[in-house]
Parts: sequence; C-alpha cells; structure tokens
Amino acid sequence: MKKRKIVLAAAACLLAGAMCTGGAVAYLTDTDTTTNTFTVGEVTIDTIEPNYPGNGSDEVTDLVPNEEVPKDPQIKNSGKNRAVVYQQIDIPMANVITADDEGHRNEQANTELFLFRTEPGDFNSTHEEWVLLDEQYILEDGTETGKDKCDFTRRLYGYETVLDVDETTTPVFDVVKLANVIEGQVDNTVQDIVITTYAIQAENIAGLTTADYDEVMDKTQLTNIFEVYVNQSGDVEADDADTSNDQTLIDTTLNVTMTIDNTHLQLNTGAVADTQTKATVKIAYTGTGTAPTATFSSSNPSVATVDDAGNIEAKSVGTTVITATAKNPDTGKTVTASTTIQVTDVNSGE
Repeated sequence: MKKRKIVLAAAACLLAGAMCTGGAVAYLTDTDTTTNTFTVGEVTIDTIEPNYPGNGSDEVTDLVPNEEVPKDPQIKNSGKNRAVVYQQIDIPMANVITADDEGHRNEQANTELFLFRTEPGDFNSTHEEWVLLDEQYILEDGTETGKDKCDFTRRLYGYETVLDVDETTTPVFDVVKLANVIEGQVDNTVQDIVITTYAIQAENIAGLTTADYDEVMDKTQLTNIFEVYVNQSGDVEADDADTSNDQTLIDTTLNVTMTIDNTHLQLNTGAVADTQTKATVKIAYTGTGTAPTATFSSSNPSVATVDDAGNIEAKSVGTTVITATAKNPDTGKTVTASTTIQVTDVNSGE
C-alpha cells in the first residue's frame, strides 16, 4: 500500500491566567496542552502522553489509512490543590471519500480524519472515567458551524472524580487511527489533533456545594463547575473595590491567549508564505495598573525567529517553542502562553 504523507501532530490555541485577590470572587485555574505547562495560583496541571511517539517521529509522519498510533492524553495534578479537570479534544475533519472495511466507497462527506479507542475497546470509545459534556462542530477560528462545513469536531470531557495532588488521570483514549480515506485527497498534509486541558480548584467554588464535586460527579455537576472556569478565564470585568471601613481591596486578573495561524512551516517550497506565520495575542486584564502588552520569544531562533509584532519566520529544520509573556502590573507575576512550531524541508523530506 502506498504511503501517504500525512503527519499527525499536536498543536493548540493556548490560554494562561492569573488568579484574582480580594473583592470579586476568583478561583485557582489552569490550562495545559500536550506540549505546554501553565501555572495559575496553586493549581497546576501537566498534560502527559506516555506512549505517544512524539511529533516528527517516524510513527506519525507517513501514515496510511487505518494505521494506528498510540496516543494516551492524561492529566497530572502537579500543584498544591485538589482539582477538577477537563480535556477538550479537536479532531480534524475534511470533505473526503472513504471506504468501508470491505473496500466499498462511501459517499463523499465531511468526515473525522481520525478515530480513537481505548485499549482494548471499539473505535470512538473512551475510558469510563471521562464524561462527554459537549460536542461542537467548529471552524479553524473557533466559530461554531454545522457538521457539513466544519474544520474540527470539538469534544469536551470532564473527569468524574476530583484529582488529588500528584495524582494522574486515566487517558481519555489510548489509540488513534487514520480514517480509511481514498488516496489523493489528504496526501502530503499535516493534520493536528488539538488537545487542551483545564483545571479548577476543587473546593469553595461560589454557588456550588460539596455535593457538586462529590466522590463521583455526573454530567450536570461537571458542566456547572466548568462554567465557573469559563467565567473566570474569559474577558473578566472586576466588581468595584470594596472601600468600606477605609479598606481597599484590589481585584486583578490577567489572562493571555495566543493563537498561531500555522504551526508547521516548510522550507524550499518556492513560496515565501510557507516559511512565515503570525502569532496573535489577546490580553484580558482587570486591575488598577496600565494594561500590559505581550513580548515574544523563540526557544530556538536558529529554527524560527519571532519579532515584536509576533511575525514568525522559519530558518532551518527543527522545532522551537514560541512564547508570549505578559506581566501583571499589580502583582508583578508573569503569565505565558506557548506553542510549538515545526519546520520541515520539502527537498530533504525532513
């Protein structure tokens, strides 16, 4: 069977934030991806995939239809507080013709390019500890749309028990498989399975009781807690400071979101656009100081550089981490968001 140049990789739109103090109620939260770690207050999570061979490895760079790859996203609580955790998984889709197990062609349709399963288990199965909370069909910019027009299927899962300090979840699934796509439709493409993980403190969430994060939580409880996370980490407007009894309480939040148009750059294609991309940062700040701006850095400038405006340019084959950093003027603490960039050369096949 002919090899297809289809690359499975992990990429993400990343979010980091800092907790509030005083005045308005705030919660310790954190978010992570398969390649990045962000700390918010004392809630810290790491996303680990012990059996995934890694981006750029032989196992994920020349996939053929129905080929399976170990991929087992898990969350480790590496902070100091118990946490409720979630995984958001974006599966790429394409309008393609597939074949069934007997080789018969199916009608062309917008189809998920990867299936997943537990070990052992049927495809599109997940470990029972993970509860499916929501499913959406989204465009690349995150806008929700219909299944026939979308770029990704986005599924949000919640872990049914509170994650203790130093504890690790079971994986959502163990294996992914490239769909049985008829040759010539997605060849020589890079397909990203985007995994973003979230955590929020497991106690003292306003409006919720201990029953909402009991020993085993159901879909309603997990959804209610996740809504608290969204309210905390979005564009937050702080309540007025309480100045009664000559006491001033300062509310301060800083959230940094970074998106990169293309995380896989190519050299020697003859098109300058293939060597360049753009990082865009959104900062949500509430506090008493001047809203900060972000600075950019590249962990390996010999692979790709980034300027003050977030313009990224490939230089050589390899990987580098692009990081956006902002400092909260009220607390002096920095908040970062990072994404890995991969550079390949079409001439060398790397």
